[in-house]
Formats: sequence, C-alpha cells, structure tokens
Amino acid sequence: RKRKQQRDRQRTYAQKHLQGAVRIAYLAALEAESQKDSLERRLLKEKQAQRLRPSIQKITRADQQIQTLKQQYKTISQAWQKQMQTAYRSEISGINRAIAQKECSFNQAIGKDICDLYSRHCAATKLLYHAAIHRLTPLSLAEFWWGASAKDDYLTNPFHKISPNDCRHLTAFYQTARAGQIPAPLVQPTAPLPIIYQDQHLIVINKPGGLLSVPGRRYALQDSVLSRLHYQLPAQPFLQAVHRLDQATSGLLVVATSAHVHSTLSQQFAQRQINKTYEAILSRPITKLQNQDCGTLALPIWSNPEDRPKQTVNFKQGKPSRTDFKILTSGQQPRVKFTPHTGRTHQLRVHAAHPKGLDSPILGDTLYGKATNKESFSQVRLHLHATSLEFAHPVSQKPLSFHSKAPF
Repeated sequence: RKRKQQRDRQRTYAQKHLQGAVRIAYLAALEAESQKDSLERRLLKEKQAQRLRPSIQKITRADQQIQTLKQQYKTISQAWQKQMQTAYRSEISGINRAIAQKECSFNQAIGKDICDLYSRHCAATKLLYHAAIHRLTPLSLAEFWWGASAKDDYLTNPFHKISPNDCRHLTAFYQTARAGQIPAPLVQPTAPLPIIYQDQHLIVINKPGGLLSVPGRRYALQDSVLSRLHYQLPAQPFLQAVHRLDQATSGLLVVATSAHVHSTLSQQFAQRQINKTYEAILSRPITKLQNQDCGTLALPIWSNPEDRPKQTVNFKQGKPSRTDFKILTSGQQPRVKFTPHTGRTHQLRVHAAHPKGLDSPILGDTLYGKATNKESFSQVRLHLHATSLEFAHPVSQKPLSFHSKAPF
C-alpha cells in the first residue's frame, strides 16, 4: 500500500515535469512495479488462505453445530412450554368448566378460556390462581415485560394493558376458584412434625416417610416438611432445608433458620464434613457376597432425562458416588447399615438394587424393585431410614450428634 502511494506521487511528478521518451519509460517502469506488487499480493493471499483453510473449516463446522444446537434448543423449549401449559391446563380445567357452566353466554361472547389466557398472560393467570388457592385477595395487578428483546408491543409502555374482555374473564376465573371450585389446601396445620432438636439457628426433624422435604412445583405437591413447619412455627420467618431426603425415605433432616446458617451447613455437606448413616431392609438375600458383611459400593450415577425420576448406573456419563455398607442381620430380608460419602439422588436405592451393587432392592422400593402391583404408600413403605447425623454446630462449632431408631 505504501509503495502504491509512492508510485501515485511519482506518476503525478512525471506528468508535470517529464516529457517525451523519458516520461514514457518512467511510467512503464512504474507500471511494471505495480504488476509485480499485484502478483506478490495475490500469491500472499493464496498462501494465507491455504494456511487459514483448516481453521475456516473448523469455524464452519462449529457454526453448523451451533445452528443445530439452537434448533434443538428451540424444539425442546417449545416442547417444554407445551408440556407446562398442558399440565397447567389440567389443573385449571375444572375451574374453567365451572365458569363455562355458570356463564355460558359470557364464554361464547369472548370466545376464549383460561388456557388461552395462560398462553398469552402467564403471569396474571398464575398469580390469580395462586391467590385463589391460598384464599388471598388481590388489591391490584400490573404486568410489564422484562427481557433482552421486545416482544409484540410489551415495551411500548412501562406497563402493558390487558383487554377488558381478558380482565372480565380473569375476574370470573378468580371468583369461581375462590368460591370453592378447587380443593382445600393440602398442608394441614394439625399434623405437627416430630422435632428432635431446636435452637435459634437450626431445627432437626424426624421426617415421616411419604412426605416431601420441600414443596413441589404443582399445587398437589405443596405438603412438605417446610410447609408444615411454617404452620407449626409461624413466628419463624426463615426456614430452609439444608439437605433433602427422598419423599419415601424417613429419618433425620436439618432445617436452617437463617441464611447464614444455611450457607454454613451447606458448605459442611459439600465438603463432606457431615457424617450420616441409614438403615434399610432389603427385599431378598445378598447372594453375591461370600463371607463378607461389609464393604464399599462405588457406582457412577446418571440421571437420564428421558427416564426421570429414575437414576441409572452409567460409567461414562455418571457422577461418582460411594457408599459404605455393613450387614447388620442376614436372612431372606437382610438389614443393612449404609454410610454414604456422596449425596447423589437415589444413591442408596441404586447401590442396593443394581446388579453390580448389592443386587437386592430395598424393601418397598417400587421404582428400583420389581413390584407386582401398584400399591399405595399406605400399603407398602420404603424401608429406608436416616438413623444418625453428626456435624459441627454452625455457630458454636460444638459437635452435635442425633440418632433416630428405624421404625421398621
């Protein structure tokens, strides 16, 4: 580029100051230099393109993979939205039918139902639904769009308006739900939980089997340890489970009463400074052990997204998990003590049932065992109980030890 600029100046000089054969020869020499530079530049570009070709191919393949993943994400996201709306539709279908029965002409006039409103005004419908099932009275409601990009006309004003017909339908939905077209709250304040230990920092619960540790997403899954504790201890503003037990598992569970205590105890769990043991009764004799009443099970556990909530053993994709076991009593239904060193979902149940584990599912485990019929929890229970828990107090650092006898 610099040589080209210099040649341009030389050409201007030749046009002004040179004449005849001298000027012609001078300009021809400049043209020859220009052609030489053009050839050199073309060769340099070809050489550079050859060097960059592998990288360009990698970038092209990466861009194709990105586009493929974006399309997969879009497909999965759309499927998830459809699944979520279907689940929500099943919950409110009874209320919607009640509205239709009471106000048939009204529904026909506006030509829509709650499910249609849900797809367009998710926040308003869900908030009113939540208010109705908890017997709350909304005072006002405003919606605004929060996101990286504008959708429809949501960013035109700070708050976007719902049409009068939508408001009428949402109001009818709320009034019908509030009038008793939904089941009563599932959390019963008259079912107190057995508290093993309590101070101003933490609570240790003896969780009964069949009760969730924390509330689920659906209304039917709101009954849990935390939900009952909020009824049982209304003066306690903060309650948060430090760890969880499976719904079917019973035993010791720690609940923090402040964010600082929750963080401190969570760190103890993450750093494996908390010792815990379980007792279980297995469904059949342990035949693979020869004169061995204790040992260690190390099987990587993977959560297959296509087969939830079931966990599987996968040596390629699974996360490391380790459990020590000790046979307390043998026989047709052995009693076993488990000491987990990791906290994977369903870890003890998988290690007990898998052929490379003890090859004996826990008694009452219909997920990993071979149940012959669909029995409710009242007919058969999972014989797995968290019997002991040892950790340092998050404030005083005093060692704490708790024990709970297995109820089977």
